[in-house]
Amino acid sequence: MAPVVDTVLFVDIDGVLNVGIRDHGNAPLLLNDSNVKTALMYKDYPFKGASAEQECITKVASVVDRCLGNDKSAGTYRDLACGSKEHCSSVLVERLAEIIRAAGDASIVLSSNWRRPKYANRVRSLEKEVSVALGSEFKFDARTEDFEETGASDRLYCIGNYVRRLCAERERAGVRGPLRALLLDDFFVSPLDGWGCGGATVYSTAEAEGYVRRCAPEGAADVKLVHCYDEWRTDAG
Repeated sequence: MAPVVDTVLFVDIDGVLNVGIRDHGNAPLLLNDSNVKTALMYKDYPFKGASAEQECITKVASVVDRCLGNDKSAGTYRDLACGSKEHCSSVLVERLAEIIRAAGDASIVLSSNWRRPKYANRVRSLEKEVSVALGSEFKFDARTEDFEETGASDRLYCIGNYVRRLCAERERAGVRGPLRALLLDDFFVSPLDGWGCGGATVYSTAEAEGYVRRCAPEGAADVKLVHCYDEWRTDAG
């Protein structure tokens, strides 16, 4: 019989273990050393390329200088950049390891697009990095369903379905007390600006958490979302 899960941690990768910058109509720009170097090299010079390329440079340069707190004492986003050939920030991987350690005997669920077979090598590499940070072997315990996600609502839907099934398993096993669920997600570099999911309209972390709670019987789940998202306007608009 499978062990009963009391705590589950849902882990997104892109936008959580790295910094992605929204590039409308394209995949997010990855904040890595190579892109940082290019942006800083050209940000103060007239750029003769396409306006879209200039916009990318402006975005990356702005993110590089953005404070993580009220001032630079907490560092800037540049501190979270990946190596040029890496997909995850070593700083953010260390922080994930700290969360896993603090969560104790938790089930760690991969809810990212990285759960797809084509990213298997990346996942194995990440598991090795987390193992080093933890000082013990780490592997994801499970994955959310293989669902063709196109946006934030699909991600929340998949997490809700997983919580629904897990609570049903706990009920059959006669487990008392609520399931504790922690969600780390940027929802496809999306703000919580009123997108819909299963009849819910999500304008806040509380509303996203409420949707997941309602996927379980009343009182069967405590849910916390850490929405890894920030937005601002550059001087160029």
